[in-house]
Parts: sequence; C-alpha cells; structure tokens
Amino acid sequence: MNCTIPDCDRAKRSKSALYCEMHYYRVRRTGNAGVPQSIKRQRGTCQAQGCDRLDAGPHGWCAMHHYRVTQHGDPTTVLRATPTPQDQHPQWKGDRVSYRGAHERVRATRGPASVHSCVDCSGPARHWSYDHADPAERHSDEGSYSTNPEHYSPRCVSCHKVFDLAAA
Repeated sequence: MNCTIPDCDRAKRSKSALYCEMHYYRVRRTGNAGVPQSIKRQRGTCQAQGCDRLDAGPHGWCAMHHYRVTQHGDPTTVLRATPTPQDQHPQWKGDRVSYRGAHERVRATRGPASVHSCVDCSGPARHWSYDHADPAERHSDEGSYSTNPEHYSPRCVSCHKVFDLAAA
C-alpha cells in the first residue's frame, strides 16, 4: 500500500487513496504531485536605485519604497511636513500654559535633562529644575514655574530636592 508516485515509498493516506500524505497535499496545493514548486517567491533586493533592503513581496519594493509608490506613484518622493511657527500651531497656548505644559516646553526646547550634567554636582541630570528667578513666575498646585525655558536648569534628583527646599 505505497503511494502511486514513482520512487515514493511512503504509505497511502488510506486504502482507497492514491497518494501519501505529502503528495496528497502537494496535489491539493499546486495541482501537481511532482517536484514541489515554492509558494514563496525568492526574495531579492528592492528595485529602488541605491536601496539594498530585501523586497517585501511580488511588487519588488521594500516596505518603505512600496509605500511611497502606492501613495505618490514614485519611490523617490519624500514629503515632509513643514514646521509651523509655534504661535500658529492650534495647541499653542502662549503664556496660558500649565505647570506640566511648561516642563514639556522645556523638554521640547532643550531636550531631555538626562543628556545634560547636573549644574550643582556635575553628575547625570534627571530633572529640569526651575530657578525661581522669573519675574513673571506662575503658581499652581504642583509648585512654582516659568513659561520661559531659559529659567530651568538640569539637576540630579538629590540636588533638585535640596534646591527646591532651599528656595521654599
């Protein structure tokens, strides 16, 4: 009760079947019991000039260039949003910014405090600390703050606590 394919010594799926399990599924999938044809296409490099990424499918482009082709019709088109001046941005609040918003503004303007050294001990900074020197100082439940990013200094956690306690 072997498979009816020449040179196959596997057992048939059942008494009435013609093929073994492997050849049965090969016939179902490809219509041919002979040499298996790969379902997956051989991957090559992206057809965009200068791109050495693997292509992502039958279209021949990597994911990035395929997106550009489908969106713009050209793999070289790159559209960048033009930055809007802050005062024209719909969420810009000017001086009506909250405590949290002021700290986010400092982070956006000067980067994260962790890329700076603490101004007091020269160790790695963790927080932006308000210097309490702004004549237009604001107050909230979280504490005093400034809308001007220049009134903030990078400090480590312990120096920040000591500085804030001394200022209070």
